[in-house]
Amino acid sequence: MKPKVLVCVLTSSESWVNPWLVANLLQVHQDSRFEVEIQLVVDCRPVDTARNCCVITAREHHADWLLMVDCDQSFLAEWEPAQLPHDGRHDK
Repeated sequence: MKPKVLVCVLTSSESWVNPWLVANLLQVHQDSRFEVEIQLVVDCRPVDTARNCCVITAREHHADWLLMVDCDQSFLAEWEPAQLPHDGRHDK
């Protein structure tokens, strides 16, 4: 069974999304080692409320990992989930 990763992108309806972030999201969505779901969190304020919504969504979807990213950010093109904390639950 593949580990589930929920990626939440925090944004507003008047905002733009960093094009490098879009490229990063496409890259992680195609990573065959993981079941990746991407959710937009739009116009949820203040930011602590938005982040709490992400945690609730991750729990509802039984995600093993949660990645929260602001819409104006991106992450390394060499994204390597193997560097994330590892508990051995998905070694099969």
